Order: sequence, then structure tokens, then C-alpha cells
Amino acid sequence: MNNTKVLLGLALSILLVLALFVMYPLARNSAKPAKLEDKASGPGTALEVPLMNIITVRVYRSDGRVETYQKVGDPWTQNFMAAMANFLFGRYNTNPLSLYARDGQVKTQVETEYAGSYSGINPYMAIGIGTGSIAPSFYDVDLSNLIALIDVAAAGVSVTDNGTHIIASYTISYSASSAVTVQEVGLYWKAADYGTNTYRYYLFARDVLTAPVILASGDVLGVTYTIACVTYTIAFLYNQPPMTYNFAALMFNYLFGLRYYDKALTFTTTDGTAASTADFGVVKGYAKVRFGNGVPSYNSKMVNVRMPVLTTSNVVVNANNNKTHFWFSLLLGYPFVNATTVTEAGLIIDNIDIDPTSSNNAKQLLVLYFPLQNPVSVPAQGAIKFTFNIVFRISP
Repeated sequence: MNNTKVLLGLALSILLVLALFVMYPLARNSAKPAKLEDKASGPGTALEVPLMNIITVRVYRSDGRVETYQKVGDPWTQNFMAAMANFLFGRYNTNPLSLYARDGQVKTQVETEYAGSYSGINPYMAIGIGTGSIAPSFYDVDLSNLIALIDVAAAGVSVTDNGTHIIASYTISYSASSAVTVQEVGLYWKAADYGTNTYRYYLFARDVLTAPVILASGDVLGVTYTIACVTYTIAFLYNQPPMTYNFAALMFNYLFGLRYYDKALTFTTTDGTAASTADFGVVKGYAKVRFGNGVPSYNSKMVNVRMPVLTTSNVVVNANNNKTHFWFSLLLGYPFVNATTVTEAGLIIDNIDIDPTSSNNAKQLLVLYFPLQNPVSVPAQGAIKFTFNIVFRISP
């Protein structure tokens, strides 16, 4: 390319705001063993905060003009929901959701530092550029007319953590060899098949630009996806209950590739071990609920309930979606042998391996913590009802 013809190009920034809402646990007291309610909880029972992106497009023309475009949308796909559920709630061993690769393959497990011949295999990110104008759908598995799919290099990744939220940015550059009209962009997860080093692309997000961008031959297109657990003024702080820093760290390390890019965040297991590695390929996670009767004091870096009294057996975190939302939910009834007062609960991922060279170093990880607003006295042989929803808006 002639350097005299190189434009500053266009910068495309997408802020994907991770917005979560979780219903606090509910329970009943009774002189008799508590009965569980039949009412199922769904997204309609919870207030919601949008999961949204803000796209700002600036085109710097060779004559000095600057053109600015902006679009607000919600681009997440079912692949993102499935990957999030499988990784963060231990669904590999309970009820795994399917991931749909752009080549037509369907998977439920992918490699994360497999402790064998494929040690060090981690998911990472890619960005797609296309000319299609079909409206985005939750069920999209590819751009409607992909013209370039570019892996994000380490030099194109930045991550910051200010103590309340995490922001990670992914940038690629695309040079147009001939005139083209860019109308769609996509964020892809590139993950290896379980037990192999064969990578596939899974579409996590897709957006159609409000105003198509016309590139002349030699123009340079810069695309940046910015993914964030953001401050409360926008959506959601990771340092407010029930979210813990562990949840955010795992999400960014594996769903957004920070482990692959050597920028992994450190999380802490229930025994106090600090790590940045979590191998879901050898020892797969189980979701459990841990109840406690300690003072329900929350902080984002907490690693266990304050005073554990009971940990359930494996539980299933269900996932579902409609045209406007996807959500994760758990409805649990669990009996107590002895009378106790429950003041706190936590969602635990059990049997995660923090040593990719061995499957004998399994740990437990607290990812959600629920301080009960009102302590619940459970009689001997009584049962407690525990329910939560995490609800994402996926359309405007």
C-alpha cells in the first residue's frame, strides 16, 4: 500500500455493557418442615438492566473531514449464553448447552489448558467484517456475508481494572484492496475442540451498522470491541452482591481470552489459593450451593461464605431465552437435618483444576454470594427454598 494514500481510517468501538440482575434467595419458616413453592421464576419476575453496546464510528477522510456515526444495540448470541453457562456454572457435568461453530459443528466442551498433549490450549478472540444487512438474531452463528475474519493479536488487547469494573478492548485492522461497503461486524470466540488443538470460530456478538461505511481501495478499517463489567452509573458493578470478582475474572480469562493473551486476571479459591488458571477440560466443574450462618458481610474479593453450615450436592443452573432476554436460573429446595439460621448463601463451582499439568489439584470457587436481607430460621428436618435469576436483555 502506498504510504501517501494511507488514511487514518475509521475507528469502530463497541461497548458491550454486562448487566446482571439476580433475585435474592427466598425461604419459609414453619413449625413443620417447610414446603417448597411450585412457582417457577423467570425473567418476568425480575427487574432488568439492559445488556447493551454503544457503537461509535469515526471516519477520517483524506481531505480532513471527520464523519461520526453512533448506534445502540444488543448483539449477544446463543453461543455467548451457552459458553457463559458452561464455564461459570459447571454445566459440563449437569446440563451442558450447545455451541454452534460457523463451520456447522456443534460442541459442548472446548479446551482450556488440557493437562496432556494439548496443555496451554485456550480460547481467544477474532473479529469479523461483512457486507450483509440482515438484522441481527440471537441465533446467528456467522455474519450474513463475511468478507474478512481476523484473529486478534496480543498487541491488540488491553485490559484495565479500577477496583470496581473491568474493561477489555480487542482491536484489529483491515485494509481494503478494493472498494467495499462494510455493513456488519462480529465478535468471535476461537476455541479448540475438547481433547484436540483443532480450533473453531463461535460467533459471540453481531451488529449491523446503522450507517454503512464505504471504503475505497487502500482505506484502512480499524475495529475495536470493548467488553466491560461497568460502573453502576451504566449497568453493573462486579463489587456489589451477588457478583464476586471471581465471576468476572473467569469470564474475562476464558470467555474473552485474557488467559490466551497472557493477561489473565487472578481469582482466589475457597481455600485462599490465588490462581489465574482454571482447567475445565480435565476436572470439570460442578455447581453447588453453600449456605452459611455468619454475619452476611459482602465484598467483591470474598472467597467463601462467612460461616458454612451446609453445602448441597450438584445442582443444575438452567438457561433459557426469549426474543428479548436470556437468563440463568436456579430453583432449589434443600432439607436441613438440624435447626439452623441461614444468613447467607453462595454459588460454588466445585472441582476446578488450577494446575494444567495435573488433575489432582481440584479446588472450589465461590462465584456468587447472596447476603440474606432477613435471616431465615429453618427448623430441624425443614427445607429452604433458594432461587435466583441472572437476566440479560439481548434486544433493544
